[in-house]
Amino acid sequence: MERTPYSGAVGKLLEIGFPENMVEPEKWPDYQKEYGVSEADIPELIRLATDEKLYFEQTEERHPENFYFGTLHGLRALGQLKATQAIEPLMVAMKWEDDYVLETLPPSLD
Repeated sequence: MERTPYSGAVGKLLEIGFPENMVEPEKWPDYQKEYGVSEADIPELIRLATDEKLYFEQTEERHPENFYFGTLHGLRALGQLKATQAIEPLMVAMKWEDDYVLETLPPSLD
């Protein structure tokens, strides 16, 4: 099976699976503490969160379901890191018109 390469802590987000507590950010995992993501991972997190091929190919069974949800965990991690540089690139994900994405986008980065 072809896999999209993601390194280190960002790669771990592909293993988590269904994100519980979709609309309650205070109940999300602490991605820094639990998975080791950091500000150094922001470019890789942006790539994951906007990986349209990865997000949509799950339905074609080219990637396991966990990979699909990895994009959502990437969005959450960016929000927790207050990654303002991700705002413009995340506009791509907003165009997907997917309820999971829209519910996962951080309510605020301030």
